[in-house]
Amino acid sequence: MRTLRLRTWLTSIALASVFVLAAGEAVAQNPVQSVGQGMLVFERALKWESMSDGWRDRRDAWIAQVNAARTPAQLAQAALALESGMGWQAVNDTWAGQRDAWVASLRAADDAGDVAKAVLALENATKWEAVSDQWAGARDAWVARMRGLAGG
Repeated sequence: MRTLRLRTWLTSIALASVFVLAAGEAVAQNPVQSVGQGMLVFERALKWESMSDGWRDRRDAWIAQVNAARTPAQLAQAALALESGMGWQAVNDTWAGQRDAWVASLRAADDAGDVAKAVLALENATKWEAVSDQWAGARDAWVARMRGLAGG
């Protein structure tokens, strides 16, 4: 009898573990949240001095905005806010000529992949001097993950 209860208990724990793992995997696979997490990682790599004066005051609200985003449009707004928070000294000179099309792509974003592409473009235009030294080691994995989310 004791063995049967123990076996039942262990089976219940095993099934609960599988459910929790499956639920965690489903959350992790939510594209909007995954792209949002990628944006947060990129923002953390940016040096304070590469951000605009007002970013420090807006940052906590921006993080909350990213974490609360449930639609591509909400995520696109957060990407626009991040770019606005970056100073012009943080991006390559070519960004000025690309920015209008970049903004238009975010305003037309239909899915999280569109936002991921835009965030990749922003990161690509960001100068190395604007990011932490650790970004060099983290960048390749980040780019690969964001490209996967962007659909290629």
